[in-house]
Amino acid sequence: MLPPAIAAEASRMASVYPKLYVFENSIRTVIVRVLRAKHGGDWWLTCAPTGVQKTVADRKAHEAKTPWHGKRGTHEIYYANFGDLRDIITKNWVDLEPIFLKQPWITQRLEELEPPRNIVAHNNPLSRQEENRVDLYFNDWIALLNDRRDLIP
Repeated sequence: MLPPAIAAEASRMASVYPKLYVFENSIRTVIVRVLRAKHGGDWWLTCAPTGVQKTVADRKAHEAKTPWHGKRGTHEIYYANFGDLRDIITKNWVDLEPIFLKQPWITQRLEELEPPRNIVAHNNPLSRQEENRVDLYFNDWIALLNDRRDLIP
């Protein structure tokens, strides 16, 4: 009953998902580690923009209405999407600049990867062009992390 094209797309997307997963969660990890080291354990309350804090609180409240489902994570950052992460980076640029080096570089990547990330998250296939963009930006991100590793607390 399943068209062969669907199985072929699933196989192709199976290599994309881990890259998006690692990219998104490693950005979260870098943000948490840097801001916690600079501002302490309550960094979220002082460093996350007010709008992001509200959005995240709303997501957590919505999720609390279905306690039989798993939670996204133990920290608020796991309820932040690409746009939220971009806003956190922008607000805290002074602290994050040594890692990310160029604000437009990281914010543009978050903006450009959000649509393909959402496509994959909703179980749809990416175009080859979008798949190539994910590969390129993922490889750029890994190169940056390798280069800046010693600066990440």
